[in-house]
Parts: sequence; C-alpha cells; structure tokens
Amino acid sequence: SHMMEDPNVDAAKLAEVIRLDPGFTSQVLRLCNSAAFGFSRKIETVKEAVAILGFNSLKSMVYTIISKIALDRPVPGYSLSSGDLWY
Repeated sequence: SHMMEDPNVDAAKLAEVIRLDPGFTSQVLRLCNSAAFGFSRKIETVKEAVAILGFNSLKSMVYTIISKIALDRPVPGYSLSSGDLWY
C-alpha cells in the first residue's frame, strides 16, 4: 500500500506488483472488462489495463478491490457475517 502513495512510482511498476498475485490480477481484469468501462475489446493483461486506464484509474481500482476484500470478511467480534460490513 505504501507504493500507492509514492509519487515516484510509475504505472509499469504497479502493474508488475499486481501481476505477482493471480487473484488480484483476475479481479483487476474482471473489473476492466465489466460493463462499467465498456471497452470495445477485451483487456487481457494488467499491462494493457494500465495503458488504457491510466495510473490514477488503476490506483482507484486497486483501492476498490482492497476495500471489497476487507469489507467482505466476517467480523466475529461484532457478530457481522461476511458482507455485513458493506451494509
């Protein structure tokens, strides 16, 4: 996460880190290929996503995915089931 706040990090470096996690890569590509973005062709690599989305959009997408992962988990100490924290 410190990488996201580094003003000197470039999109290629961020893409390289994302590619290290297959699950995260899958989520980024799924989001890129969703109807919300409406690209005319399928985005198949994180490198393509970076080129098309740009750094700021990719950064926002990463934060969205991280938030979803964190908020989707159960919180037993508060008797919250999986997904309840979203509500």
